[in-house]
Amino acid sequence: MTSGNYFNSLPRDIQKYFLILHPVFPVWLEDYIATPEMSRLSGLSQLCGTNFLDFWDTPREYSILDHSVGCALIVWHFTRNKKQTLAALFHDIASPAFKHCIDIMNGDALTQESTERSTFDIIKNSTSICKLLKRDGLKPKDVADYHQYPIADNDSPRLSSDRLEYNLMNAYLVRDYGAKLPLSKIKRFYNNLIIGHNEDGEEELAFLDYRIAEEFICLIQKIWHNWSDSRYQLTGKIYAELVQKAIVCGDFTEEDLYQLTDGQAVDKLLRSKDKNLRSEIRKFMSCSNYYTGDTLPNRKYYHAVESYPIKTRFLDPLVCCDYKISLHGAKNPVLHTEYARLSTKSKKIKSYIRRIKNWHSDKYAWVNFQIN
Repeated sequence: MTSGNYFNSLPRDIQKYFLILHPVFPVWLEDYIATPEMSRLSGLSQLCGTNFLDFWDTPREYSILDHSVGCALIVWHFTRNKKQTLAALFHDIASPAFKHCIDIMNGDALTQESTERSTFDIIKNSTSICKLLKRDGLKPKDVADYHQYPIADNDSPRLSSDRLEYNLMNAYLVRDYGAKLPLSKIKRFYNNLIIGHNEDGEEELAFLDYRIAEEFICLIQKIWHNWSDSRYQLTGKIYAELVQKAIVCGDFTEEDLYQLTDGQAVDKLLRSKDKNLRSEIRKFMSCSNYYTGDTLPNRKYYHAVESYPIKTRFLDPLVCCDYKISLHGAKNPVLHTEYARLSTKSKKIKSYIRRIKNWHSDKYAWVNFQIN
């Protein structure tokens, strides 16, 4: 195996994970990963700044860059298509500091896509990316919208590289999500995937074996509520409030968030012109507990967030359904393959999906300090 600086610099557990997604790291990707616009993503947490907070136990080593590379590896593995692979690589290139917390600040908690608006402009205005694209016979428009490639992205709850990667990564790496998915299981699930065709005739990743698909969802569903529960809502809203205050007092502009890393943004909050904001971000970062309930506490000093509609994330993958048909005059039946949603074949999976769709967090979540 030959690879470059990015792959060789990764922690060993992530290297092993990536080599399941594709057994030989594509050397040609290294030049794109090394561009300034992509390199910045190494300073952004895939987990929206939760790694700075004591009441989260999240890995500090998994960045938006790593997630983007993981998505690209999945697309490359199944398609060997550079356009689609680079679209997957670039899909989060416009991420701001604190990622989806800024979507929440923008009033887009339900779709969490408001921060994708400048993807094309970033690619088009990058001298280094455009030079590489020209070398490979591609144009910015070919790689700036991963929504046009269904293996890279499709409508939830279908299985795409993006949705598959963050489910696998969170189940593998995030200690307090509770799935604890070992690499052996990831390999078992991943190696059972093929490209199938869904109910709309589009290409989509599909499981060959219904039993393996069911096992996958039974394990992975344990983490789904973490992306919309009270703790996540509290975290997103408080970061949004603190960032908005920093913008108002002139610590940085909203546009600056698309140039800063998480660490740089936190540093600016800690050195804010507003002494109250400096105190609030310190308390937020060192807060070891959060609380939830349907009524607020009887105390003076706390900051509460009321539950709000937020994006629900779950999967309902395709599974292969082979059956034999007899053709008139033919000696042997013909094997025909169709695909169905796992939830139509498994009552257990149908119940998991119904539960997450109907799941509600507590009405309030709060921390034991004030934000003015």
